[in-house]
Amino acid sequence: MPNYEPIYSLTAKLQDMQSRQNILNKRLKIVEELYSILTDELNVKLSSKLETIIIGLIAIEVTRGLTTQLHQYFLNLLI
Repeated sequence: MPNYEPIYSLTAKLQDMQSRQNILNKRLKIVEELYSILTDELNVKLSSKLETIIIGLIAIEVTRGLTTQLHQYFLNLLI
């Protein structure tokens, strides 16, 4: 079985594989950081939407409760 390691090492050296690999690793790290930032931004937007919905539901419930109380109050005045 032939030994290809010397040929591979020479080819890798001639093609400057290590520096290319380092450049690719740096770029992948940047992409990973950008992905993380975008994911965090999406989570914040989703949280904000959920907070707005919850506040809206609470406001509806308070309005409904006040309307019911006022209705009862005015009915008692008429009786």
